[in-house]
Amino acid sequence: MSYAGISGVTHGFFMNYWVTIYRVAWGLVIILITIAVISAFIPKVQRYNESYKKRAEYQEENKHLAEELKILRDKQERFNSDPLYVERTAREIGMVKPNEVIFKYTNEESKVRK
Repeated sequence: MSYAGISGVTHGFFMNYWVTIYRVAWGLVIILITIAVISAFIPKVQRYNESYKKRAEYQEENKHLAEELKILRDKQERFNSDPLYVERTAREIGMVKPNEVIFKYTNEESKVRK
């Protein structure tokens, strides 16, 4: 009876030992699978974040370009409809009408005195 008792205790110990190893192994497998899944998705999340930032930058750039385009279209409309605006702009860049005489005055005395 004592031999059977020792055998039963030993058998129970080894069964608990193997059950523990089995559970630990399954726990490690689950942990490794979780790490693999997370590692697979991290680059995709980073790419998504980068794409989101670029999208925001492009939207901001589009907003500025749309404002600039509006200003240019307004100027174009003024060139098409306002002859005084055309003349003033032409004179600002140094253009003159045909047969027009231009006098340029310089104040050379004030430059010499300084």
